[in-house]
Amino acid sequence: MYSPKIDPLLVRPLYHLGRARKKPMTAIVNEMIFQALVAEELDEETSRHFDAAVFKYQPTTRKEAA
Repeated sequence: MYSPKIDPLLVRPLYHLGRARKKPMTAIVNEMIFQALVAEELDEETSRHFDAAVFKYQPTTRKEAA
């Protein structure tokens, strides 16, 4: 599995945001990445792979779009 490194300049703000929201930093990062992908116009293949994440992170996204 691919595990990219988070830019060290972003780790501290993410850590403090996680503490403020009482969530793990990884949960904050996952939510941010999910929202960024939702905002993108995804090609068919990318969209197909993204569907599993949609059901996990925001099950109503596709229903509202229909």
